[in-house]
Amino acid sequence: MSSSKGRWVSVDTWFYIDPYIQKLAASEWPIYKYCLDGPQRNAYGIYEVSLESMAFHTRYDETEILRALDKFGRAGKIHYVDPGWIVVKKHFIHNPISPKQEWLINGLRTLLESLPDGMVSRLTDKGDPLFIPYLYANASLLLGKDYPNPTLATLTPSLTQTPSMFPLPQTQGARNNKSYPQDRGKDVNNSELERTKRRLAKGKEF
Repeated sequence: MSSSKGRWVSVDTWFYIDPYIQKLAASEWPIYKYCLDGPQRNAYGIYEVSLESMAFHTRYDETEILRALDKFGRAGKIHYVDPGWIVVKKHFIHNPISPKQEWLINGLRTLLESLPDGMVSRLTDKGDPLFIPYLYANASLLLGKDYPNPTLATLTPSLTQTPSMFPLPQTQGARNNKSYPQDRGKDVNNSELERTKRRLAKGKEF
């Protein structure tokens, strides 16, 4: 028996009511979810995985997997980069890195250095479908001072960055004073609809 342990991976329960996810075909939904919580997925949403492995775990053939990945890519959700790399476009919005998490920052540097030739340039090019704002904003810090970073060079939250990318922690008082649907006497379903609208407005869909 192997003594190795897997990693804990969590997916926001919002995933199950995301409008885009609900419109996926029955064969596409498991493939999408696998990209978010499969065994090869890492802390950065950019990882290597073979089509053979995806086919084995999802029980769909490679042709169907490629068809689904192409659809996800055209929607700006998840990209498959040949040979065998997955890029989850909004990973850093749902999983922001704190400036205090130096081990994650160092791991991200190592990952970027290991990517295939030209892939980092694509991830930091505004005109490329693979473009990830977080990496663009922090390119100098992650890749060295000589890297052509257009604007920012810090992992610290900034007013010039997308607010939803670096959600500021709430103070204890703000949490304690937060009101909830049951406190306001509003219908829970209406509240859910409002939260859905706010989430979509912030670009936090999957």
